[in-house]
Amino acid sequence: MTELLYLETLETNYIGAKVVKKFENEIGKTVLILDKTIFYPQGGGQPYDTGIISNSSSTFYVEEVRFIDGEVHHIGKFENEVIDQDMLVDLKIDENRRYLNSKLHTSGHLIDIALRKLGKSSIKPIKGFHFPEGPYVEYLGDVTESLSIENLQDEITKLVKTGYIVQTKLVSMDVAKKECYFFPSYIPEGKPIRIVSVWNNEYIPCGGIHVSNINELKGLTIKEFKFKKGNTRVSYTIG
Repeated sequence: MTELLYLETLETNYIGAKVVKKFENEIGKTVLILDKTIFYPQGGGQPYDTGIISNSSSTFYVEEVRFIDGEVHHIGKFENEVIDQDMLVDLKIDENRRYLNSKLHTSGHLIDIALRKLGKSSIKPIKGFHFPEGPYVEYLGDVTESLSIENLQDEITKLVKTGYIVQTKLVSMDVAKKECYFFPSYIPEGKPIRIVSVWNNEYIPCGGIHVSNINELKGLTIKEFKFKKGNTRVSYTIG
């Protein structure tokens, strides 16, 4: 099992991870598995990190990251293939890509909070797409009754201006159910759950990457509401 350092830190550099496995996958790409990683694997509606794994003699360019059977697969290509099993390596994430993806993800959570503050406390988020290509959050039912884009935009602008340090913690299932304003049925039993708050200790389960303070979300703009097949999609952009 790979130790998931990205659940505990926002750092984009790490020194001294160890290579556990090196192999080629089914399409001929090289895969490195480490004992621990700060690279985020795609999931939870958020894209994977890219970057570099290196030692003094070799560089591995991480082009894709996936979570498979408890292991994080760093997929990419070598420049001077000297890195091998049991070697220590340094990790460096593409900071610009990570920061944009973090802003997009935290923005989705902040939309939840703004809707709740505008009287939509019973909302049920069912999908988040936090990619640069058309991000949105989707909710069960019509959450736009007596609500305009301008109302939601004004509330988000106030929250961002006020600011709040994003809170994360690993807790048990019982604690998560007690502290979260929404708890999905698909959360697995038997392991610690990471919960995240982007406002006033209002938590929701989330294993993704976030900014450190919501005041970094200047430029978060609501684009449109779209009601389709019984659900509401709230689309947004981030400057």
